Amino acid sequence: DCPGGTFQGAGVKTVVLFFEKGAPTRKIWFYQLDPGRNLGKTNPLNDDDLAEFVKLKKTSADSPKSWSVDAANIDKKTFDLSVKNPDGGEEIAHRSPEEIMDEIAALDAESAEVLAGIKALQSVFTRQEDGWQMKRLGDVCEIIMGQSPDGDTYNTTGEGVPLINGPVEFSPGSFGQTIKSKFTTQPTKFCKKNDLILCVRGSTTGKMNIAAFDACIGRGVAAIRAKVHQPWINHFISSKRDDIHGIGTGATFPNVSGTVLSDLQLAFPPPAEQRRIADKLDALNKETQRLAFLYQRKLAALEALKKSLLHQAFTGAL
Repeated sequence: DCPGGTFQGAGVKTVVLFFEKGAPTRKIWFYQLDPGRNLGKTNPLNDDDLAEFVKLKKTSADSPKSWSVDAANIDKKTFDLSVKNPDGGEEIAHRSPEEIMDEIAALDAESAEVLAGIKALQSVFTRQEDGWQMKRLGDVCEIIMGQSPDGDTYNTTGEGVPLINGPVEFSPGSFGQTIKSKFTTQPTKFCKKNDLILCVRGSTTGKMNIAAFDACIGRGVAAIRAKVHQPWINHFISSKRDDIHGIGTGATFPNVSGTVLSDLQLAFPPPAEQRRIADKLDALNKETQRLAFLYQRKLAALEALKKSLLHQAFTGAL
């Protein structure tokens, strides 16, 4: 059980689970990490913070910050693994309002720095220079429409090649990477690692991910492979998600054909310009994610400030 700030972008608290491969779970060993300070980008977790955890984990020993629960005592309906330290370790530590307000001020300063960086990136959105051309997507990419194998060839044991059928094999975010959940022993159409995988059927039409491995692709998706610079195509398709969903035929079940995809028009700059702009857009994505994380932390700090003030009010400390 880790305190807020342990992992960037993970919200207020994070629980890390460790599993022992090849053995059934008979006991769950808990460890409540308390480094004794606020964690964050400028004050990260270090080896010394984990020294006690590493020592206790060798024997799964009990301590004021560690304990075990029999798997048989876990509710089979909910499998609730909430952190409940029998030694009282879950008691809330109330920080002083001054300490929390200092944290909020630091978060504001870091947010301002990120916003300044985002404004600097706006220079990428200048007017098109010489050398830009309007082209069809089919002229600058190879588009492979998926074809589903026979259902009898599916398995989840890793036999054959990975199968990407749709969002079930997607990880979060347009630029997330596909995951392996199904396999087929009779692959039909193939994508290659780093291809853009686009949903072309149903309500998820326009949703995309990046292939993390070579795979067979089912009819619910298409693979789009750039002939020049893949990140430029990835950003273009990401920006056109709603448009792609809108051009799908079928009132209740959208379907985008290979012909429709091929006819999509895009502004196509010279290769060097593609790389420059794609790099800037990648940086913009990272900065916006960082800003969202900072706002999450600020909201958590404001909630902690309210609790701290209430605690002082009802203990006569104000």
